[in-house]
Amino acid sequence: MLFSGDDSSGDVTAPAGGGTGEGTFAVEHRWRPLVLVVTLAALSFAGLFAAGLGRENGMGTPLVMALGALGIVAGLTLAALVHGRVRRHEVLRSQVRQRTWELEQARHLAEEQAGALAATIRDLRVAARVIEHSVDGIIVTDADNRIVLVNRAFTEISGYAADEVMGQDPRLLNSGRQGPEFYRVMWRALRDEGSWTGEIWNRRKDGTLYPEWLRITLLRDEAGAITHHIAVFSDLTAKKEAEERNRHLSYHDPLTGLANRALLIGRVRLALANGRRTGEPVALLLLDLDHFKLLNDTRGHPTGDAAIIAAGERIRRTVRPGDTVARLGGDEFAVILTGLSQGSTPLTGADRREEALAAVGQVAERLVAAFQQPLMLEGNGGGEVRLACSVGVAVAPADGDTWEALLRHADVALYAAKHAGRDRYHFFTPEIGDRVRDRTWIEEGLRISLGVASGGGDDGVVQGFSLAYQPQYRPGAHGGAGVLMGAEALLRWNHPEDLSPVSPARFIPVAEETGLIVPLGDWVFRTACRTARKVRERGVVGFKMAVNLSAVQLRDKGCGERLLQILTEEGCTPADIALEITESALMGDAEGNLQAVHELRANGFRFAIDDFGTGYSSLAYLRKFAAAYVKIDKSFVDGLPGDDASRQIVAAVIAMAHHLGLETIAEGIETQPQLDCLRELGCDIIQGYLLGRPMPEAQLMALLAPVAASA
Repeated sequence: MLFSGDDSSGDVTAPAGGGTGEGTFAVEHRWRPLVLVVTLAALSFAGLFAAGLGRENGMGTPLVMALGALGIVAGLTLAALVHGRVRRHEVLRSQVRQRTWELEQARHLAEEQAGALAATIRDLRVAARVIEHSVDGIIVTDADNRIVLVNRAFTEISGYAADEVMGQDPRLLNSGRQGPEFYRVMWRALRDEGSWTGEIWNRRKDGTLYPEWLRITLLRDEAGAITHHIAVFSDLTAKKEAEERNRHLSYHDPLTGLANRALLIGRVRLALANGRRTGEPVALLLLDLDHFKLLNDTRGHPTGDAAIIAAGERIRRTVRPGDTVARLGGDEFAVILTGLSQGSTPLTGADRREEALAAVGQVAERLVAAFQQPLMLEGNGGGEVRLACSVGVAVAPADGDTWEALLRHADVALYAAKHAGRDRYHFFTPEIGDRVRDRTWIEEGLRISLGVASGGGDDGVVQGFSLAYQPQYRPGAHGGAGVLMGAEALLRWNHPEDLSPVSPARFIPVAEETGLIVPLGDWVFRTACRTARKVRERGVVGFKMAVNLSAVQLRDKGCGERLLQILTEEGCTPADIALEITESALMGDAEGNLQAVHELRANGFRFAIDDFGTGYSSLAYLRKFAAAYVKIDKSFVDGLPGDDASRQIVAAVIAMAHHLGLETIAEGIETQPQLDCLRELGCDIIQGYLLGRPMPEAQLMALLAPVAASA
C-alpha cells in the first residue's frame, strides 16, 4: 500500500515536545480520503478507457489488457502526483503553524521578561529611595573595601559629601579611640560569621567624635567570593546625651544642678566608712532659708525658684571646693564636710573632735554671714531679696555613725537654730534632742486628738480638747468689776497618751508649725459659736465671744468661707464674735494678712489686735487693719500702777486708740490697784484673774444668770 507505515502524518496540531516548543507539527489527515477516491477513480477510468478503446479498434484481448494496464499506470502516476502535491501543501502548512506557535511563545516569553525587568527596575528604584532616605547611614564598599556608595544620612552624620569618599577606605572615619585589637576582633567575626554588630566611635569631617551603632554584613557571589561590604550605622550622640542627662538627673537637683538626696546619701556613707578607718570626723550641715515660704507665696514661684538657685550658688561659693553641697528639696540644703583636721600633728579622741567642731563652726558661721547680704535674682522676677538661713550641725562619730542618725541629729540642731531666733547655726546636743522629742510627743498627740476631733461632740470636750472662758467686763464706776459684756475662749488640751495637761505655750506653736492649727482652729471656732448661741438664747444682748485666730489660719485659703459656714450651721452671726489676732502675726505678712482681714471685715467680723505694743507697733498698719479693739499686753499691765514707764505706755495706747475710734482691752489684771489705774486711764474693757479665772461653759452660764434674769 502507498500509505502504509505513514502514520507520522497523523492529524496532530500540538507540538511533539508536549507543548514546550520542541519538535514539529505533523501533517493533517483530512486530505487522505479525497486522495484515495481520486486515485481509485483515475484507475477505474484509465482501465475502462483502455478496454473500450481496444474493443473499438478490434484489438485482441491481450492488447486491450495492455492498454488497461497502461491506463492504470497512468492513473497511478496521476494519483502519485496529486498525493505529492497535497503532501507538500500539508507539510508547508504544518511548518507555518509551527513557526507561528514558536513566535507566539517567544512573544509571551518576551512579555514576561519585560514585566519581570520592569518590576526589578521598580524594586531597584524603591530600594534606592529607601537607602537614600534612610535615617541610618549606609556605606557600601567593594571587595577591596573601597567605598562605592553612601546615602544622604551618611553625609549628614559624617559631614563628608559623597564625591569626597568615593573610592576611599572607610578608615578615614577612624576616631583612634579603638585599638588594633578591636578591629582584629571585628574582622575575625566578619570572616567567620559573615557579619558584625557593635558600638564604635568615629570621627566627623570637622574632627568631632561621635558614637554609632554599626552593623557590617558581607555579600558573596555564587562561588563564595566576597563582592561587597555593607555597613549600616546610626548616630548615638542624642541617645548618649539623653542617657547622660538622665544619669545626671538621677544624682543632681534639676533646678540648681547641685547633688540631690541620693548622691548626698552615697557620699555621706562613703565619708563615714573612710572616717571609721581613719578616725577622721565627718560633719553634716543642714541649711534652711528663713521665711522662704513667705517669699514664695507673696512674689510667686518663679521668684522663689530664682531665689533657690541663687542660694545654692552662694552656698557652693562659701564652702571649700571639695565639699559636697546638696539640695534636699524645697528650701533645704545640706553640706558634707570632711578633712577637718587642720594641723600636721595627728590628734586623737577629744582633741580631734574639738578641732573638728572649731573648723565646722567657722564654715557654719560663714554660711550664716553669707546670707546676711541680699541675693541677686536673675530673669523676670529679678532684683534683690533678703533671706537669712538657719544651720543645724551634726558631727560623726559622736552624733551618729550612720547616715540616718547623722541626718536626724542635724535636723534636730536645725530645729533648735530656728527656735532660737533663726539666722544662726546650732550644734546638736543631747539636750536639744530632748526638746525635739518633746515636740514630737506633742505633735503625735495633737494628730491623735485631731483624728478623733473631726467627729465633734456636744459636751465641749473632744479627745482631750476643751474650751475655758475668761469673762470680760466694762469697768464699774466705784471699783467693782462692772458689767459682764463678753468672754475670751481659751483652748485647753490633755495629751491623749497620759491625759496630762499641756500648756498652750507648748502645743500652739507646734500646731502652727505643722498646720494642725487649721482644723484645730475650726473646732475652737465652732465650739465657741455654740456657747455664744446659748448665751443669746438666754436673752443676754450684746455679749461678745472673743476667739483667737492664728496667722496660719488667716493665711489659709477659704478661711473666711469656712468661718461663715460654721456661723450659719451653729446659728450665730458675725456680731456675736470678736476675732483676736496678735500684732506680730498680723505684721508677719502685712499685705497678705491685710487682704484677708478686709475680706472678713466685709462679712461683718470685728477684730481685736492682741498683745499690742510687743510687736512692730506700726501705726500705719494699725489704721489700715481698721480693728475694733486694741488689747494691751499683760507685760505692761504688770507694771501698773508703780512703774511710771508702763503707766505712760498704757496711757499712750489708750489715748491713741480712742483717737482712732477704737476700744481698748486690758488683760492680766490681778490686783485692785491695777484695776483702779486702768479705770482712771480710761480703759474700756478689762479681764484677768482678779475678775475671773478661765472657767468651763457651765460656770460661765451660771455667771450670766443674773444678766439673763434682768434681761
